[in-house]
Amino acid sequence: MLQKAPEGTEKSFTSIGGQAVIEGVMMRSPKYMTVAIRKPDGQIVVRGQRVRAWGERFPFLKTPFIRGISGLFEMMILGMSALSFSAQIAEESENAKNGGSSIQSSGSSGSNGLQTALSMAVGIGAALLLFVAMPHALSAWILGFFYPTVSSVEMANLPAFHAVDGVLKLIAMILYVLGISMIPEIKRVFQYHGAEHKSIYAFESGMDLNVENAKTFRTQHPRCGTSFLFFLIFVGFVVFSVFFPLLGIRFSAVPDSVVLTHAIQIVTKIGLMLPVAGISYEIIKWSARHQDQFLMRIVMAPGLWVQNLTTKPPADDQLEVALAALKQALFLEKTQASLTEPEILTAKALSEIRGVSANVREFAEV
Repeated sequence: MLQKAPEGTEKSFTSIGGQAVIEGVMMRSPKYMTVAIRKPDGQIVVRGQRVRAWGERFPFLKTPFIRGISGLFEMMILGMSALSFSAQIAEESENAKNGGSSIQSSGSSGSNGLQTALSMAVGIGAALLLFVAMPHALSAWILGFFYPTVSSVEMANLPAFHAVDGVLKLIAMILYVLGISMIPEIKRVFQYHGAEHKSIYAFESGMDLNVENAKTFRTQHPRCGTSFLFFLIFVGFVVFSVFFPLLGIRFSAVPDSVVLTHAIQIVTKIGLMLPVAGISYEIIKWSARHQDQFLMRIVMAPGLWVQNLTTKPPADDQLEVALAALKQALFLEKTQASLTEPEILTAKALSEIRGVSANVREFAEV
């Protein structure tokens, strides 16, 4: 049983966060990561493992504006690992119909590591093409009608160029989410995303981690990655509008190379995405802490609205899975389990997942 949070801590945020995966949820606590998956036979498989945060090994990565960049890459790697595990469960459940195969208890083989790296590379490349290169090219084409005499070099110095670029990125993100949401499997992932948020809310509110409590909360959370993406677009507009005129990128050696000019501008934007991510992370943390202020509610509103596209109301059995991942993460943290290898548990219901007394203040967001 979880202890009721003391008065005044109901609006605290926990350092524990998560991600939806195929038929499940990943939860990351300060020292552990858990992944809970619902198998076709109804059982919940939970994998727990010890993870050492990059900030533990390299303290400078905890520095404001740097910690957001570090955390982004770290979560990407852990998220791909969780997705790989959920895909493994789905594959082995399918194979079980033809004789069965046991779940490997090891964390990841060299082959799985290579597959994860390749998947990340392909995913990052596709994201850069869809959300950086294409909006930039379309912005140049659109602005060309309004500023026909402005060179491709000078066009990137116009705030209007980056404003159009930001709008196109937002449109691309919305269309992409709407498109993939038509896939039944992705719709279920969005439901698990909502279940993850509801579970976190229940813990942050000091309530017992059960389905009845968790289902009373909304699916939108102010510290969600979807809101982070919205801030990336907005902060990117500001940073690009300021830095491109300051950088004064010119190509006197190849003044007529429009393609090369825009190619270097796109590469410059990709490089600037690191500080943009660092700034966006700090803004989302700060705005969440001050969400009771009228101005902050306005700032947070667009990101929360976009979450309506990436989160859906979960079913009770999906909430069970999210709560199982969270409960196991808390159990591992409170017992400081020494896991040299990932631990895999199987439960028929949430009640079989071990519970501990925990309070949001023990895992408060800093």
